[in-house]
Amino acid sequence: RGFHHVGQASLNLLTSGDPPYLEERRIKEIVKKHSQFIGYPIPLFVEKERDQEVSDDEKTKKKKKKIKENYIDQEELNKTKPIWTRNPNDITNEEYGEFYKSLTNDWEDHLAVKHFSVEGQLEFRDYCTRMRENQKHIYYITGETKDQVTNSAFVERLRKQGLEVIYMIDPIDEYCVQQLKEFEGKTLVSVTKEGLELPEDEEEKKKQEEKKTKFENLCKIVKDILEKKVEKMVVLEDPQTHANRIYRMIKLGLGIDEDDPTEMPPLEGDDDTSRMEEAH
Repeated sequence: RGFHHVGQASLNLLTSGDPPYLEERRIKEIVKKHSQFIGYPIPLFVEKERDQEVSDDEKTKKKKKKIKENYIDQEELNKTKPIWTRNPNDITNEEYGEFYKSLTNDWEDHLAVKHFSVEGQLEFRDYCTRMRENQKHIYYITGETKDQVTNSAFVERLRKQGLEVIYMIDPIDEYCVQQLKEFEGKTLVSVTKEGLELPEDEEEKKKQEEKKTKFENLCKIVKDILEKKVEKMVVLEDPQTHANRIYRMIKLGLGIDEDDPTEMPPLEGDDDTSRMEEAH
């Protein structure tokens, strides 16, 4: 037997060997736990009982008695809607009360309401209001911790151009962005995507071309020397940041005491002589 709501999920119930999962009570518990705040209705057809009046004598139809009659009724299992996604000004006190009782199973009314957004979280709508005029995508990066994604070389590249990156560090985030392809016409793009092209004005484009030309010969010489040991050479915008990142990686590998300084001494020399090349 199966219990399902169209096009989204299916819960297969065994007809033998696991009878508790066939019970109406158990099905309702499962839906409440996993799908209580799904945006579309989840119906369940249940068998109920009601009183029905019938005549003892079909001819006279005077004498009547009540009997129990079984019938099938449809119940909506997820009547409680996710009110945290709505504007607080549009939510009535009764709706807050229903929401409170559905979560707590309390018969008493709630004492007060505090509706707020958690500090540190960001809405896509807020992000879009701060996008550059020539920016067509919403940039994000997934990872395990904030420190991990903040120190990513991919984020460094966008930060240098004044582009915001959304940090997604919850386990569910990676799944969510696979399902949410775009928001208000803006495509969600991972900053780790191979061949990622960033928006740039004519002045920035000119600077990039100048840097590429300036160090093109050096990159070619180094690559010829290292041959198959490197895949390609890339000119870094901020060699000190990259050096610090390498130092932290070496520190972890060697088990250096956490009390030791985490930063390398500044690179010596002028901008041209201190510029590092990243080999990878």
